[in-house]
Amino acid sequence: MTTVNKNTRPKPVALIMLEGWGVAPESTGNKLIGSAPYFSHVIEHYPVSVLNASGEEIGLPLGKAGSGEIGHTVIGSGRLFYDARYQIDKKIDENLFSSGEGFGELVDFAKAGKTFHLIGLLSSSEKEASIKHLENIIIYLESKSVGKIYVHCILDGRETNKNSGQKLVEEFSEFLAEHKACQLVSLVGRLYGLDEKNNISRSAKAFQLFSFGEGNVFSSANEAFDQIYDKKIFDEEFPPVTIREESVNPTKINSSDVVIFWNHSGQGIRQLANYFTSNLTEVKTFTLVDYNLDTEVSVLFPKPALSDSLGKIFSNNNLRQLRLSESAGFPNVTTAFDYYSTEFSDKVDKKLIPASANVPLVENIIETIKETRRQFNEAVQKSVYDLIVVTFSQIDLMAHNQERDDLSLVVKSFDDNIKSMIEAVELSGGVAVIVGTHGFAEQTIDPAVDKEVFYHSLNPVPCYLIGKQFEGYNLGWPEAVGGDLSLLKPIGSLVDIAPTILTLANLPVPKEMVGKSLI
Repeated sequence: MTTVNKNTRPKPVALIMLEGWGVAPESTGNKLIGSAPYFSHVIEHYPVSVLNASGEEIGLPLGKAGSGEIGHTVIGSGRLFYDARYQIDKKIDENLFSSGEGFGELVDFAKAGKTFHLIGLLSSSEKEASIKHLENIIIYLESKSVGKIYVHCILDGRETNKNSGQKLVEEFSEFLAEHKACQLVSLVGRLYGLDEKNNISRSAKAFQLFSFGEGNVFSSANEAFDQIYDKKIFDEEFPPVTIREESVNPTKINSSDVVIFWNHSGQGIRQLANYFTSNLTEVKTFTLVDYNLDTEVSVLFPKPALSDSLGKIFSNNNLRQLRLSESAGFPNVTTAFDYYSTEFSDKVDKKLIPASANVPLVENIIETIKETRRQFNEAVQKSVYDLIVVTFSQIDLMAHNQERDDLSLVVKSFDDNIKSMIEAVELSGGVAVIVGTHGFAEQTIDPAVDKEVFYHSLNPVPCYLIGKQFEGYNLGWPEAVGGDLSLLKPIGSLVDIAPTILTLANLPVPKEMVGKSLI
């Protein structure tokens, strides 16, 4: 094993990732310009450029936007993203859907006439789950003489319009009408089913609904939608609903039943799946892809193996690491960043900044930014970490929020705290790379139609290289005229970040990484 000479490397190397921070021209929908004076200072004094963070440049289909999970995976691995949805879609189109590694075990349960429960997100966004995949699972199970199939749907309202769930369920019900073995039995909003903030009580309510049928009883999905929408409660906050007649016993998951989680991304559903599998240990559970759960399940479409990653290379060289983020970004910086590997997790310190649910959103978010800064600066001052990886997801969370009036306040707080963090790094003799994982807050209004949007953009993201040794230094990157990064063409993509970090740390870049060092 090669060991790096610690005396020839800046300490720490800090990688700071910003979810939802892209680059676009100044406009009414750009919530980043004008609220971040420190970043304007950085553009004037340090090497700064832009990188591609969407589409084929990072391994996604043409025209597909990136996300926090995808961005972290690409940055941490130095490879193109393995897009599970895209790969599964290809198998369906080529009539090879059941060729996934986990289907051999699945077919035995189906042929035995087991009752199946399908759990996942029903959304037209298809960022985390695909209706096409759900329908193909149902078709496949029915072809194997399965017993009953019960569907438990989580509604979106975050990546889609707040009340689009009713129409989507109506369309899905038309499909179910042709598949008599299958029945829609429960509905709940993603606030409960896809909580990412460690609010276990919310996951518990979704679990009680899916497992024991504990929820508001309605005789049909339309009846539930009409009454709940009438109370001004929409998809994201949709309360637990069980669909049955009052005289009929609720649908329950028995120990002999089989469960399939159909989301093709583990980001949102991981907490629920962990809670579910740890409480119903006797129930056989499948996941469409690997969610990196704490309990053992069967995966229908496993990810390809990865021999190394940025984090693993640092660990192999006995260099200490810290991963730091608030609740929403924590799975990305601790799981996706390591390509879902846990083999060296005992060598990485992890600090979670909890997000309180007891204060208004903007106050909560600003407090988590301040606390992240405090813990980061403390870690830098201790001088024990060689690599510090930090994720800020607060800007992305605010951009997703339907009330955006306070977004500029959050950006300003973020700018102030980042300034303090970088000053601590420079004082220690370290170096920092700041990069966006995907765009969003820079384009909250679609300029083509002048309407608000609540989905990620295809815009490039900024990349800042900061350290005393780089102040006033020209790396040969094109310079932004007037500090306007939107005038620049990307010099690479997110796959180039890992090789750049390794170069900064005087570590060799493995040939398996498809990216190149930017310095």
